[in-house]
Amino acid sequence: WADTYYVDANNGNDEWDGMVETADRETVDETKHGPCKTLARIVEIAKNSGDVIIALPGTYDKGLCDTDKLTHSRVCIPRGVTLQSSRGPERTFIVGARGTASRDALGNGTDAVRCIRFDSTGSGSSKVVGFTLCGGRTVNSEASTDKEEIYGGAASGRSSAIVDCIISNNAAIRGGAVSAMTCYRCRFYDNDADYGSVSMGATSFYNCFVDNTGGSYACYLNQDLSKSGKSYAYNTFFYSHGNGIS
Repeated sequence: WADTYYVDANNGNDEWDGMVETADRETVDETKHGPCKTLARIVEIAKNSGDVIIALPGTYDKGLCDTDKLTHSRVCIPRGVTLQSSRGPERTFIVGARGTASRDALGNGTDAVRCIRFDSTGSGSSKVVGFTLCGGRTVNSEASTDKEEIYGGAASGRSSAIVDCIISNNAAIRGGAVSAMTCYRCRFYDNDADYGSVSMGATSFYNCFVDNTGGSYACYLNQDLSKSGKSYAYNTFFYSHGNGIS
């Protein structure tokens, strides 16, 4: 059975069950009915294919998943789960963090936090709708050569999509913004990477706007290093400030 869950960065509590949008202050201590506070907690509850998570307006910059990895993530979306904001990207933010150790010039390093990782195991496709994804980073390449660790500062993961999102000021060693997913009606600004400043590995763009100034190219799309995953763009506008587009 698919269910709808709620998360509220401002008024939620990770001790609550996430089943209702607003907690009843008179009964919540006993019932625990109310929105969770962090994205990392809500996906521990909403993890079945078909589940939908509604995020209320706010800045989601607390909580971690992937704590066993060098690159942590603000949220790991299970396969088949949809994470959707209630008020759109101008009101709802998922914020990563720079690495605290072994940083490079872009802020990638040990304990870096990307915004989103989509889980690769399980069935169904996952989707994130209506957020601003910003400030995400990955571990630097000196610490790890694992593609899942170093690709996609904002979001990484196959069988997934980001829709109606703003992706801004993220960085990674490979694919500064995104890696291995489909992007619909998204806007990209000022993402950076040593290699592939916009995307890396089998990423498709539909009706997107890309204005990137970082890296060797203003807009740098690239297939993955194994040459097996090409990037495609459909009805997408790429704006170059002079460094060129590759």
